[in-house]
Amino acid sequence: TAIKELKLVVELKPEDAVTYNSLGIIYQNKAASLFDKRNATVDNDEAAEIDAKAKDSLREAMKYYEKATEIKPDNKEFWKSLFQVYTSLGMNEKAEAAMEKAGM
Repeated sequence: TAIKELKLVVELKPEDAVTYNSLGIIYQNKAASLFDKRNATVDNDEAAEIDAKAKDSLREAMKYYEKATEIKPDNKEFWKSLFQVYTSLGMNEKAEAAMEKAGM
């Protein structure tokens, strides 16, 4: 899978911010897909389960975006992605700081 391949790249090139960012994008997209599925679900228990999985994917995305910003702290696009994840997870203080670093 793409995730497996990118994780291998990270092992071989641990300072490759673009690869960390790519992993963040994959997990953020997975979360978005799960949120769409949750919104289309009428069963509340099932919706809660899907929501939890989506938030887990966002936390994975956050981990990779944070590493990307650690390596390249001046990259505004990385910060913008991190802002979106922080906002979705209700991490308002971190979202505000990321927003400033993204120049938004």
